[in-house]
Amino acid sequence: MINVKENPWTIHKALNWGEEKCSPQSSFNSKLEPLWLLSEVLCQKPSNLYLNKEENLELPQQKEYRKLIQKRSLGFPLAYLLKQEEFMGLKFKINSSVLIPRPETELLVKEAIKWGAQKKNLGILEIGTGSGIIAISLAKHLPQSRILATDISKKALKVAKENSCFNKVKNQIIFILGDLFSIPNLKASEFDLIISNPPYIRSKEIPLLQKEIQYEPKCALNGGEDGLKIIKPLIQNSGKYLKKNGLLIFEIGTHQAKEIKILLKSFGFKKIKILKDDSDHDRIAMGEWNG
Repeated sequence: MINVKENPWTIHKALNWGEEKCSPQSSFNSKLEPLWLLSEVLCQKPSNLYLNKEENLELPQQKEYRKLIQKRSLGFPLAYLLKQEEFMGLKFKINSSVLIPRPETELLVKEAIKWGAQKKNLGILEIGTGSGIIAISLAKHLPQSRILATDISKKALKVAKENSCFNKVKNQIIFILGDLFSIPNLKASEFDLIISNPPYIRSKEIPLLQKEIQYEPKCALNGGEDGLKIIKPLIQNSGKYLKKNGLLIFEIGTHQAKEIKILLKSFGFKKIKILKDDSDHDRIAMGEWNG
């Protein structure tokens, strides 16, 4: 190990050390990830680091960088270390209180935008907003919408509110603490669209997930014994709060499509569809309320 007091690092040396620490981890980008982390520590654009590669790091910067690289080498998610992630072309602040945005969820949002694009004065309810990526993306792309976004986590709602301010849609979204439909003053037939990325992973599968996912909040992943602990009441109760022909759309897990289609039909939904993601896995369920 290099003695940081006797051997001050240049940017070049710091990047080389970071690459050596990350290279044994096959899932890491050992060239880019040290660059992004050092860029975060120095508050500089990555391109500037190459231009200033012989510049020395200050001791606090060196220590912070080493700390980040060591955490990353243990599998701590890069997005949490960088404290941000991109989704639908927007930047979002994130931390370990919320799930890391994933490309598959963009399919959910794009389908909702497609459905609502030509409709006026859209009322939207999001169940389980997390960092707010879905509600905020909808607000950006559907400016005619008014959105109520809920979550059971106070910490998650704090992140979501910050993101709504950062992305300049705070006046379009109301964030509220609540579990599913246990929300004060929620009115029947109030919404055109209900959307959710609920927990859908079966409990027994959680310990088998890749190492990085183990750092994410379990309450946002764990769908109970069958993966449908939240999805079942979501389907069962959504009709009460949707307008006639309103849309329920949500993310699902692989191998859940058959049972979900049966549930949607039995609770009064029509035009039921299951959409696949880019990996050809069932990912999105949607249906219109027939009430």
